[in-house]
Amino acid sequence: MKSDEIFQELNNEYYKLYRSMPKIPISVIVTESIDKANCKLRPDLKNRIIIEVTENNYNYNGRMVLPYLVGDTISILLNSENMIKYTEDGSMTWVGTFAHELTHAIDYHLIALKDNLDIYDPLLELKDNRYLMFNLWSEYHARKFGYNFLNNIMCKNLNISEDEKIKHIKDNEWPFHINNYYKEYRATNKGIQQIYRTLQLIGSYSVGCDLYPTKFNEAQFKIICDSCPWVYKIFAFLRKHESIDEIYAEFSKMREIFKENWMDF
Repeated sequence: MKSDEIFQELNNEYYKLYRSMPKIPISVIVTESIDKANCKLRPDLKNRIIIEVTENNYNYNGRMVLPYLVGDTISILLNSENMIKYTEDGSMTWVGTFAHELTHAIDYHLIALKDNLDIYDPLLELKDNRYLMFNLWSEYHARKFGYNFLNNIMCKNLNISEDEKIKHIKDNEWPFHINNYYKEYRATNKGIQQIYRTLQLIGSYSVGCDLYPTKFNEAQFKIICDSCPWVYKIFAFLRKHESIDEIYAEFSKMREIFKENWMDF
């Protein structure tokens, strides 16, 4: 099967799983350099992209790139080297990355429509507290949808029973997420990066809550976060604000929760 056929099939599967998400035009680009591809798509933002690359120094699996005009095709970039690695190790993580970036694309499209924007660039101005909060919320939303999508595809292909899946999450996936979270959280002193890692962790756990609520739920997560009550607070808040319509008027409340741990946020 050709790559464009694979991505079209994944696109179809995404909308079967997430029927409430509106269909938008996308273009999937597999590239050796996400940063160069990003600059090629948006040469007008080249200086901004270079600054982000310098500050973050992160090997992205993928990235969503907004066009200038709302309504134009949104690009999803996938790292070709990581795609090969994740295919060879059997994790197929790039499938989740595709769904993650598509979720971002739809989130940005929806808020642009709600705010009556003609161009996407205002959404990139993270000095605007409201759009910064939207950006962070979308990271939670995208991690949750991407991780759930990957699990859904893998379970279908491998014919895994519910008990086997729960055991795998408890014994393998969740310990990996926790260990990776602490490693990446402690590797930076930048509050914004720590928040991103926290939202990714919460997004991953939320998938278990939806699929297996007797095994993964708010009570269990509160125990896990006993020494970090603010993490549980963010989790509980986000679980009540799972869509653009639910979060739209609540960005200021979300920011107040973050400020409990990051005073100067």
